[in-house]
Amino acid sequence: LDNPESPQSKASEWIINDDPLRLSTDDRPEIVQRYALATLYFATGNNWEKCASPIEEETPCDDIMTRFLSGAPSCRWMGIICDANSNIESINIRKNGLVGTLP
Repeated sequence: LDNPESPQSKASEWIINDDPLRLSTDDRPEIVQRYALATLYFATGNNWEKCASPIEEETPCDDIMTRFLSGAPSCRWMGIICDANSNIESINIRKNGLVGTLP
């Protein structure tokens, strides 16, 4: 987190300062999931072709999908599949213009 340009640092800054959901420390499972997904987002180039973050240039996103880094619960973000307890089971964001290295 010492490098402000790292995906992890950007994700931490987003959770602390910009996350519209404004979770409390009581919401630890959701905070951890949002941090991991935000790190993935910042690590993959911010050049997504669909459902990119609202802070990036507008990209198409249909009514079923919710944008990454939005105020919706992370289980509603595009390509995120969760179980009945809101734990992420799988991520399907292929064919979306992703570049970079997974942290």
